[in-house]
Formats: sequence, C-alpha cells, structure tokens
Amino acid sequence: MPCRKIYTKLIAEYTSEINKAFNLSCKLYNNKKIFGNIDKIDYVLNISRNLTDYDEEIIIAGLLYNPYLESINLKHHCFNKNVRKICKDIYFINFFSLLNNYNISEEEIKEYIIQPFYKIESVLIVFGEVITILDYLDKIKDQKYKKRFLNIVEKSIIPLAYQLGVYNIKDKILNKLIEIKYPKKFLNIKKYLEKNFPKNNLEIFKEIIIDYLKSRSLKPLFYEYRYKSAGSFYQKVYVNRLVAIDNITDVYALRLIFETKKDCYKALNLIKNNFLLYNSRITDMIKNPKKNGYQSIHLRLNINGYPVEVQIRTAEMHNNAIYGVSSHFHYKNIYELSLKESKILDYLKSETSLSVNKSSDYKDYITVFTTTNQKIVVPKKATIFDFAFYLHTTFVMYFDYAIVNGVAIRNKNCLLKNGDEITIVRSRKITLEADDRKYLFVNKNKKQFNLVLNKVDRLLSEQNIVD
Repeated sequence: MPCRKIYTKLIAEYTSEINKAFNLSCKLYNNKKIFGNIDKIDYVLNISRNLTDYDEEIIIAGLLYNPYLESINLKHHCFNKNVRKICKDIYFINFFSLLNNYNISEEEIKEYIIQPFYKIESVLIVFGEVITILDYLDKIKDQKYKKRFLNIVEKSIIPLAYQLGVYNIKDKILNKLIEIKYPKKFLNIKKYLEKNFPKNNLEIFKEIIIDYLKSRSLKPLFYEYRYKSAGSFYQKVYVNRLVAIDNITDVYALRLIFETKKDCYKALNLIKNNFLLYNSRITDMIKNPKKNGYQSIHLRLNINGYPVEVQIRTAEMHNNAIYGVSSHFHYKNIYELSLKESKILDYLKSETSLSVNKSSDYKDYITVFTTTNQKIVVPKKATIFDFAFYLHTTFVMYFDYAIVNGVAIRNKNCLLKNGDEITIVRSRKITLEADDRKYLFVNKNKKQFNLVLNKVDRLLSEQNIVD
C-alpha cells in the first residue's frame, strides 16, 4: 500500500490536480518496484513530500516522475504546459539512469544535471529524489551502488545545490549524508549543539524580535527561522574548516521578509537600535549585491548571550535567493568563457547591437527548426551533432541519426543550412564517445555558448527579425 499519510496531507493542502497526478501514478506504477523492493508509488509520493517547500506544479511533476517507463504523453491527461515541460526535463535528465551508468564519474553527474535549458523545477525534483533515496538507503542491497550514490551526493549534488542557492534542500541532503557516512561524529555534533545551543531558544529569540517589530507597527510579510543542522555544522567545521567549533555564530537564524526596501531598512534601524550587535557586524547586500545578484541584509545579534543571525530582504529578493535565479542557475557554469564567447557576450550587451530592421543580414548565424516548429539560432557551420547538443545532452548521449527535411542523415558532422527542419533519433544505448565529450565539453565549451545562443534567439525574436 502507498504512503497514504503523505497523500492525505498533499490533498489537504493542494488542489485536485494533485489527486489527478496521484491517480495517474497509481495507474502507471501499480505493483511496480524500484531498486527491486521499493514500491514505486511510495517512491514518487516521497519525492513530492520532499518538495513541499516549493510550488504545486513541482509536487505534481514529482508524482509523475518516471525513471523506468517511456515518457508519458501528459497533454492527453490535461496537465498544464509548465507541468509537461518539467516532466519532459525530468525524463531527459533521467537521474536514475545516470546513477546506474558507471561510465560517468561521480563529479561528471553535475554536468549532466545543470544544463542551462532545464527548468530549475526539474532540478529541484532531482534533489527531491536524492533525499528519497537517502531515506530508502537501508533497503538497497547493492553495496557498490550505495557507495557510488553517496559519492555522487557528496561530489556533485551538494555542491550543485549550494551553487544554485537552494540552501534548504542542501541542508536536508547534507544532514542525511553526514548521518549515514559519519554516524559517530554526527551524534557527537548533535550532543554539542544540544548542550551549547538549546533548540528551544530559537522559538524564544524569534518571538522577541517579531513582537518588538510588531510593537513598532512593522509586521513582516512572512518570516522563516532555522536551527543549524548537524550536517551543515559538520561541513563548516570539519570539511571546509572555515571556523573552529567554538566560533560558530549562526546556529540560530531568523529571516524577515518585507514588501519594500524601505521596510527592510526600517526593520534594520529598529533592530540595531534595540538589540546588541554581535561583533558589530552588518552586511548590506541590498545596496551592494553579490555578483550573482543576491540581495539581503545580514546582521548578527547578541540575545541573552547567544549569537542570532538575522537576514532582512524583500519578497522578490527572497524568491530569487530561494530559487537560485540570482545568477546561480542560469548563468553560473563550471566553464570559463573563451575569448570568442566573451566577444559574443560583449556584442549582446551593446544596446545598439540589435537595433536593425528585417532586411539586415545576420551573417554569423542561421535559423533551424525542430519538428514542433521551435526556432533555434545556431552558428553557421554548426553540425547535426552540435544541434543535438543545443537541444539536450541526452540527445548526444544517445545519438543515432537525424532526419533533416524528411531525409535520414547518419553523418553527425553534416552541416546545417538555414531553414532546415531537424529531428534527432535516439539510440537505446549510450553512443557518446570520449572524443565526442572532448569536442562538446572542453573544446567548444558548449554549455556557456548555448546560453549565448539562446539569448541571441530571444533578442532576435523581440526585434521580430526573421532570417
């Protein structure tokens, strides 16, 4: 039987779309197992349970997560376009397949997940699946697989969650990982925290600050508070060695979300005038944002002799920080730009660079189309293989041949022409070779280049330029 408590809670908090997705998953996955002994419906319910910090569309897509079957035609089941897009991305990321492909190293997994054309929602579902597998790890019998999975979590998943700015998920994963890999140290840290930083203090400190602001007629839109996890504590002290164990000052943390910047600064002034500052530390990243666009005010207070970290930001800043769009996801990649790519970016940044009319000759690019009539702008002399990579890494991993204007083409180095309509046909087995990886990931730095091309495509569309 599926985890009915999770289902009941989801139904109580969300709409009938959850019910529809659950019923479809029951129909598709009835009596199916994952890892040989875990009920598939339980599995997807737990993925969705781990994503309730996010929106309903992500939870629905989590319920429809499908590592074993062919991609579901969700259009016939009347799910909205965004849900279908998320599910399509999950299918093509196919994290379950990546875990089982021992030809891909633990570190390389990150490269396959962070492709810039994935919606961040689909990557969040990957994180939800990671937490679910960690929960079920005792039920997995294959020791080699378990060791590989834990290495992937440590070397790719946690760094990726940190890079994307989804710190709540990063903490959940890190906490479970440390507890599994280093149980004795994990237990010692928990005891240290319980002794030196009583958890019930957090509720008291939160009430003190919130009640004071309300007494001054300033009420946050909402607020969040957290107690530093043992896993995060372990990483900071023992892995990154950023600080000695006795110098940790962010065990208690409160985040205040306001409607406007004006309210943020009003809160800052009220707090710093009424509470003792810890080490006189205030960091204003609203006036001086990080390079990735992150904005917030950070300060540490001394309340009853304990350090309490406070973050103040607007709802918009909070959304950017939580979802990782402050450059983390869409623009922060593992490769540096080449000189040529930098020149293209400089060109795109010019306000007058695309101030041209329809008759202008856009010489360096051509426009090709997918069978769904999606327009893709690619450089001249781009090959079929290049195009496959622009569409999705999975297409080049499983590249078999292409259908160009209705004709099957097996030569992946065949050059594209302006106006070509292309379909990539996938093989059932991975066909990507070592030379292909070098060509795609090293020589051409396609990940960054693809960002440039997508931006060119968008800007051309905005200018209504047709090749």
